[in-house]
Amino acid sequence: MALDLGFMAAQFNLSLGINAMSLLGVLFMLYVYLVQ
Repeated sequence: MALDLGFMAAQFNLSLGINAMSLLGVLFMLYVYLVQ
């Protein structure tokens, strides 16, 4: 049970991190596009 919860938490953190990174990438590209 604890192992399943830990795995779910790890998957959630991983997907959250990937979403945050992609959002930061989009914001960075938009910033570069506007600054040029």
